[in-house]
Order: sequence, then structure tokens, then C-alpha cells
Amino acid sequence: MRVGVGRGNITPPIGIEHAGWGAQVHERAEGVHLDLWVTALVVEGASETFAILDYDLMVITVEDSDRIRADVAGVLGIDPANVRVSFTHTHAGPVWSNFLGDRSGRAGAELVPGYRETVWSQTLGATHQAMADLRPARMAAGWGESSIAVNRRLRAPDGSVVVGQNPDGFRDPRVLVVRFDDTDENPLAALVCYAAHPIILAFQNRLISPDFPGVAKRVVESLTGATCLYLQGCAGNIMTTEALTGDLGAAERMGTRLGAEAAKVFTRVRTRRTRRRFDRIVESGAPLGMWVDDPLPDQEPLVRVIERAIELPVRKTASPEQAEEEAKRLTGRFLELQASGAPQPEVLDARYKARRALIRAAWAKLCRGRPSIATTLHGIRIDDVALVGFPGEPFAETGVRVREDSPFGYTHMAGYTNGVTGYVPTAAEFARGGYEPEWATAFTAEVAGMLEDEARALLSDLSAG
Repeated sequence: MRVGVGRGNITPPIGIEHAGWGAQVHERAEGVHLDLWVTALVVEGASETFAILDYDLMVITVEDSDRIRADVAGVLGIDPANVRVSFTHTHAGPVWSNFLGDRSGRAGAELVPGYRETVWSQTLGATHQAMADLRPARMAAGWGESSIAVNRRLRAPDGSVVVGQNPDGFRDPRVLVVRFDDTDENPLAALVCYAAHPIILAFQNRLISPDFPGVAKRVVESLTGATCLYLQGCAGNIMTTEALTGDLGAAERMGTRLGAEAAKVFTRVRTRRTRRRFDRIVESGAPLGMWVDDPLPDQEPLVRVIERAIELPVRKTASPEQAEEEAKRLTGRFLELQASGAPQPEVLDARYKARRALIRAAWAKLCRGRPSIATTLHGIRIDDVALVGFPGEPFAETGVRVREDSPFGYTHMAGYTNGVTGYVPTAAEFARGGYEPEWATAFTAEVAGMLEDEARALLSDLSAG
């Protein structure tokens, strides 16, 4: 196996349209907390090669993901199905796509076309760098736990379900770390896999930031010397214990805690296979029992990639034309009030209504009156490590059930992979209502169970042979 890593800087210009929170009162980014990165990992097995691209961005649409996968595959000479596009889902980055409708007329939107070209060029540069960096490597994996995650489906005093810390709700504390070294055990790369929404820096924040995943990556790199990628998990109903603030220190604290745990796991596992044996007694002030680690022959790891086409049912939505017209009307009203200097409460009321209309329009465009949508599950296997990716936001229960039923020793199910199709709440959470099942998805209540079954089937296929 050979492994290479590369990185590009995708920090947008100050002044670009920022974040997109319905409650924010600013439009443009006013500074930078930490740079945003695209990081490329290329793994070349005996018969198959794949690439993972990790972006410090909130959303990458299916269309943009398809373009990235095709371009990266062209550089590497592989099938686009062997390229995975992963995004951390930071809510403190630029609004860089038309996922929630046409952005024309918005302050900062004039900087987006140039920024998009930066993302493409930096992606290709990182890919070329990773390809040039390819070298013989070994891999190992290990588990850790972090308590920064907490359920985010809170029953408010008025009975409604809101986005807020719910310490009694389900969460997944597991941290998977995959370590890659060269043949001399020098660190090359680390995959850190964890599930939590990066919404620490919220509507109060005016700075570009990768939020806690960017901090965690920097901590891992400073402690281990490995280039770090972050693979977001099934974070649909998970946030961090500190969140919804403008306090940069909260993002630093949460990311440092996660990064330190990941670095601990990274340093605990060894990629060189050895067998320990007792060697001899050395007479000193006390007799010393000496053990030695005898190296075992290297074995070429099994590398396999499968992309599985799946069909998932959706609820009936308004026609795309009708939903888009309503979104345009409410967006126009918001922009009018904003430009006229209307009282801030009026502007904020119009803003959140426009944002919800844009969300509804996005799902109407995705579904187009159909009873189901075609999407994919992406699977990567490296020996006893399996990485499953879905273009949406599953709840943590789904990720845990898939992991527990997996034939592999180390399994991570990620959302935020190769595009976005909406939240996937469990059937029980559909019944409770709230933002995720009511506003932020077109999927039906049975989709979580179907997705789990499809993921199990994908893992079974990856384990065959």
C-alpha cells in the first residue's frame, strides 16, 4: 500500500457572504478565526486506489461533489466512484453555492464566483500534492471516547422541540482514529472520525472559522506530526456541550479536547506488526527483565471501494416552481426591509421566514414531485477498517446501529459525503417533531431504517472475498 497527503488553503476573502444563520444580523464575513482547508488523502492498494477529500465547508452539493470527484479522478486516473468528498459542516464558513437558492442581490455574493474557482484550483493542487507524496505505508486503527458531544433535540418549556443541548438524549461518544505511517513508523496521516454538529460559532459570530473540527485537526497535527483529516459522523441530532455562541474560546476548547483524545489514540496504536517475547535478564542494581518486539512480515492490506445506488422514499412536496416562487417572494421582502433600514426585529423576522422558505424550495427541487429519490452509499475498506458515507444528515442512532452490526472491527458511518439530501431522523424522532423532521428533510419516517439496512448490505459486500 502507498499513501500520500496534500493540502490547499480555501479561506475565502473577507467580505464574502457569511454563514447563513436565520438569526444573524450581519451579511459579510468580517475576519478570519482560522484558515479553511481542503485536505486530500490518496491510498493506493494492490488492485484499487481511492481518494478522500476533506473540506472545511458547511455544504457541498451533489452537483459540486460530482464535479470534484470527476476532476480528482482525472488527475489520479481512477473511477470517480473511488473519490469521496467529505465536508465538516462548519456553520461559520462562506455561503458558496446556490443550495438554498439564487444568492444574487445578497451582500458578499459578488465574491462567490472567484472563490469557487479557488476551491477548484486548491482541490486539484492538493490532489497533485498527494499523488506526488505517495510512498509505502502501513495502517492501524483504534477507538477513543470524547464527551464533547451532546444530543441537540431539546424539549423546550413551551413543549416544542428546539435545537439546544439535551443532556438526557442519545449521543455517540466514540472516536475512531485511523493512523497511516511510512515503513519507518513516521506519521503520515490521521483520519479522525466523530459525530457532532459544528454549530459552536453561531449567528453571533462574524468570522470565517472551521469551528471545532479545524481546531481538532490542528491539535492532532501539533501532537503527532501527521496530516489530519476529519470525517464527520451521523451528527443530525448531535451538537457540542458548548455551542450557539460567538465565543471563539468555546470552539478552541471543544476542538482541543477532541484533538487531544484523537492524538492519544493515534500514539497508542502501532502500524508495525510485532510479536513481543521475553529476551533475557540483565543484572543491575536489581535484576531487569528485558522484552523485545520482533517485527512480523508486512501483509498487503485489502483495499476495496463500493458505491451502492439506493432509492429512498420522500414526502409529497410543493412543486419546485411554486416553492421557488414563494422563496423568492419572502427573500425579496427580507432584502427590501434590510435595504430600507427597517427596525431590526422586522428584518430578523423576514430573514428567518425567507430561510425556511429557501429550505422548503431546496427539498421541492430535489424531489420534483417524485415518490422517491435516487442517491448513493459510499463504502471504503482497508483491511478491518470500513468507512461508510451518505450524502445527508443521519441521526446518531443510525450510525451506532450500523457500527454495532458491522463485520469489521472498526466502522464509521459518516453523513456529509458526496453531497447533501437532508436530515434522516429516526422514526421515533419524527413523531416528536421539530426542525429536523418538519423543516429540514423531505424523507419519510421509515428512511432511517431503510438506510441502516442498505448500510449493512454495503458492509457485507465490502467484507466478501
